[in-house]
Amino acid sequence: MLEAKNISVKYSEKVILENLSLKLVEGSFTTLLGQNGSGKSTLMRILSGNERPKSGKVTFDSESSVSNDFTRCDSIFLVNEAIDLYLPYDFYTFVSAYKSTFQKWDDRYFKRLIQKSKIDIRKNFNSFSRGQKMQLMLSVALACGAETLLLDEITSVLDVHARKFFLDELKESVGKGKTVLMTTNIINELEFYTDRIVVLRDSKIVLNSDVDVLNLNFKKLRIPSGSDFQETKEMVWAGMNSDKSVSYIVKNDFFEKAGIDDQFMDRRHSTLEDVFIYYFADMDTNA
Repeated sequence: MLEAKNISVKYSEKVILENLSLKLVEGSFTTLLGQNGSGKSTLMRILSGNERPKSGKVTFDSESSVSNDFTRCDSIFLVNEAIDLYLPYDFYTFVSAYKSTFQKWDDRYFKRLIQKSKIDIRKNFNSFSRGQKMQLMLSVALACGAETLLLDEITSVLDVHARKFFLDELKESVGKGKTVLMTTNIINELEFYTDRIVVLRDSKIVLNSDVDVLNLNFKKLRIPSGSDFQETKEMVWAGMNSDKSVSYIVKNDFFEKAGIDDQFMDRRHSTLEDVFIYYFADMDTNA
């Protein structure tokens, strides 16, 4: 199990992460949400052992993942949207050498993924588009046998068909016991894949919940056009509807304490996008 305890990170005078703790649930698909610059990528690098925090520790099955003596390097695999990999030779040569570092490498599975992607791995890696490079690295991640996959903004460079294909493969791998932590800027596409949601804001985790119980924490209101219903600061605008009514998302305890009439309750369940809006609607979208 991958676990971070009391992690703090500071660049110059800017606090990125502050006393943050997170334990990944084994065999789950967890989505990490946060605005640009919120520290998601920093947290992913720290969890993978590629960056050391200012304070705190990260362990995998109680063994420090940032130690020089860490023995479980092949149990954690990080894929970043930057795809910072420059190879002077074709991808086939790279994989032929690289796969020997993973005890549980599944060559048959890798070949099936590559065949589905229709990418000629005999070509130089640097000649591929960003989308093709991402498909190649995701194929490696899925085939390498790592128990925990850390995927940082991988969907932004994939076309819609590739996104669905790899999300389906990731979900199937989770069903077989793998653990996935993924950040994304395409929130609605993960609605039917993720088991858990973690929200990172102001250098801290402000929500860590099973998706199935989100509706115990949040309610949606649907206020008809022309209604004299008084909006309050606890109500966060969540969109306009086809009948010109306005939807808001609120914390469940506010809904109960305010004694809001059931006629104003939106019968639709809260979504991941609703939760994102609730936590970040008041922040600069370019932050």
